[in-house]
Amino acid sequence: MALQRDDVRTVRGLKAALRNVENNCTDEKLLAEAEEETRKSQKEVEIRQRELEQAFKDGDSEDIEKRQLKLNEAIDELDEHRQELNRLLDSSL
Repeated sequence: MALQRDDVRTVRGLKAALRNVENNCTDEKLLAEAEEETRKSQKEVEIRQRELEQAFKDGDSEDIEKRQLKLNEAIDELDEHRQELNRLLDSSL
């Protein structure tokens, strides 16, 4: 549309944006970022599991409930990161 209207500023801006995407948003970079986020989430789940185990050992029911909620949140986040990683892996094949 911008080309049809001879809108030079818009065309230049769109071309610059496209160059930025092509230079900075490679599949490899996105995949590496998704892998790192997945690793971080996995570590968070492991930490939350240890905290929950300690709460069970201490026998504090309120702390157990709190730690269980935190673990569930970490697991949900890990699932989201794994889904994103799998989506990127599937699209790069």
